[in-house]
Amino acid sequence: GLAAGVGVPGLSGEVQVYYENDDGYKYYMVGCSVTVAHAEITCHTAPGVGKEHRFTVVVGGQTTDPILETSSRRLAEGTFASVSYHPPEIQDIDGPGAFRAATVGGQEVVITGKHFGPVTVGAAPDSTATGDILGGYGHVASGTWTQRYAGLDCHVTSAHTQIRCKTAVGTGKDYAWRVNVGSQDSL
Repeated sequence: GLAAGVGVPGLSGEVQVYYENDDGYKYYMVGCSVTVAHAEITCHTAPGVGKEHRFTVVVGGQTTDPILETSSRRLAEGTFASVSYHPPEIQDIDGPGAFRAATVGGQEVVITGKHFGPVTVGAAPDSTATGDILGGYGHVASGTWTQRYAGLDCHVTSAHTQIRCKTAVGTGKDYAWRVNVGSQDSL
């Protein structure tokens, strides 16, 4: 990731760039360095989740307002420069609750995929995100998802690739799972 054209006069001292969104997810970029004096800082994003994170720069203890988009990618005047993580993708469902689950619930379902985020969500110590991972199962009819049951106690157990949930009390068959990570539904 690149925070460019920041226009901070007299860049000196420690440089930090963080990004956060309205859901409370906040991440500090890593490896930041001034690449063009007084004009450009280059950094790398941190592992995370969520969408529409706005950039803020801290130089020598001074903090900018969230940065406005200044590139040719500008969508509208006053649009904030932002970064979004890829939505979660489910690739496989397994475990005792995945097929022919008991109606009493409480059986584990192992969801394997991509873009589930780190085991610890929110990353920054001052992040206000709860890190809730929501899972649910229901039916897809005519391209429309209808949740029938919420997965219980869902959490990332292997960074970026695995979520475990428990089934709810219920009945039915041929359900499809969906997860929501960082306020983004799985594809």
